[in-house]
Amino acid sequence: MEELSILIGGKAGDGIRQAGQTLARLLTRIGYRIFFYDDYPSLIRGGHNFSIIRASKKKIQAHKEKVDLIVALNQDADRGLKPGCGRKTQTSPEPRWSDSL
Repeated sequence: MEELSILIGGKAGDGIRQAGQTLARLLTRIGYRIFFYDDYPSLIRGGHNFSIIRASKKKIQAHKEKVDLIVALNQDADRGLKPGCGRKTQTSPEPRWSDSL
């Protein structure tokens, strides 16, 4: 795989930033160059946050407008991130959303 752009989104306080940083670190260790964009975190727990990780074998300096994979960690993120989808964007499997988690 030459290039990949992943967006992770969900509620503030659910580890969105940590998940993005961990994925970026993993991709760096297997030889990719990384551009990491972290949405300014919501100051209110439960607000919406996201991180974009772009990985490439070549030098990169920005994220792409459309992402290749969306990982939505809650239903609001699933709905709110659709504008970042391209024709070939894959989304995380759609679970049955529950606020009890």
